[in-house]
Amino acid sequence: MSDNTTVSDSNDIRAVVPKINIENNNGNVRLRFNYCGTTYRISGIGRFEDKLSQAKAGQLVGQIKGDILHGCFDPTLKRYDLHREAKEASTLEREQKSLKSLQDVWTAYCEGNKNRVQHTTQKVCWRNVQNALSKLTSAQLEPQNAKSIVQVLLVHYSSGSLKRILQDLQAASNWALEQGLIDKSYWSGLVKQLPAKRRSPRSKQAFTTEECEHILEAFRSDKYCSPNAWHKHSHYACFVEFLLLTGCRPEDAIALRYADIKDEYIEFSKAYSKGILKGTKNEKIRRFPINEQLRECLESQKLHSLPSSPFLLFPSAKGKYIDLHNFTSRIWRVVLTGCVTDGLVKQYLPTYNLRNTSASFYLRKGVDPSTIAYLLETSEAMLNKHYFSPDSEVKLPEI
Repeated sequence: MSDNTTVSDSNDIRAVVPKINIENNNGNVRLRFNYCGTTYRISGIGRFEDKLSQAKAGQLVGQIKGDILHGCFDPTLKRYDLHREAKEASTLEREQKSLKSLQDVWTAYCEGNKNRVQHTTQKVCWRNVQNALSKLTSAQLEPQNAKSIVQVLLVHYSSGSLKRILQDLQAASNWALEQGLIDKSYWSGLVKQLPAKRRSPRSKQAFTTEECEHILEAFRSDKYCSPNAWHKHSHYACFVEFLLLTGCRPEDAIALRYADIKDEYIEFSKAYSKGILKGTKNEKIRRFPINEQLRECLESQKLHSLPSSPFLLFPSAKGKYIDLHNFTSRIWRVVLTGCVTDGLVKQYLPTYNLRNTSASFYLRKGVDPSTIAYLLETSEAMLNKHYFSPDSEVKLPEI
């Protein structure tokens, strides 16, 4: 959802959800509602006096409201066509056995699954696949050359980057076979053709308490900020402190609005990633308790709120959602590199390692792993595997 949306009656995101009327339109059910200045009407649901049609209308109302809340409303209304699957099946039947190349298969896969796959996936992953296909010739896209395309694409991509692309192409190939569009899944073994690669373990390292103090001070004081920079590092000081105090995923913090801050807890229900506002990673709503330290952080952020972005808790310097990639490369990396150079921090660690730091701090302060797992929306097994960092500066007692 864009920050430009005007909400006059409440700061709560739910205030933008419109009232959806179920109307009697000449004996037929019709939905009508206004959203973002546009009036929408949906017909073809059934007869108004039919109880089943009324029930379907009620379910459709719930679906539309849910999509608006999660930022994935379809203004074309195709997503809410109750006869969509039958129409798609008819289209697929007409196209049966007509696909002749990998490009044909991919195009049909995207068309057949666009209403079932998250918009984030379509916007990023599907675009990456299409870019990869554009690097292949018409001959290389033919079924008989399926075993050669991996080597061609490895000229343009690393094995790690190419793996996800090939997984999507395999899924498309298998789907086309299930739909009867091809007689064999020619591209089902693409990933196996990648060269074996030794995976490096995910970093469990965390910052020490003293290092965290140096990092926060560097942000607050703009210590490593260029004199010519149009925005200051200090704008993001509370954002960094919040990540440290809560251990939340950065995309969950970026999506927070002031309406999510209650008297005694913070409600995490959304995430902002790669230009899309959606549910959290595990599609759960969780509450994080506010202690005095966290309350001071929130109050400090409130004092520095931007008039151009009255709803977002942590807007970018331009008043929009923070772009995590840009923040990490242009701000976090600059500050951390400066701290490492000055000997204030032992080594550079990514923004995400603030989550490790938070989890490890709370464990050493006596909070049980089960509670930490709940607060960080993960499991105890994942905490032990990826988050709890050993204390390299521990001072052991005498035996």
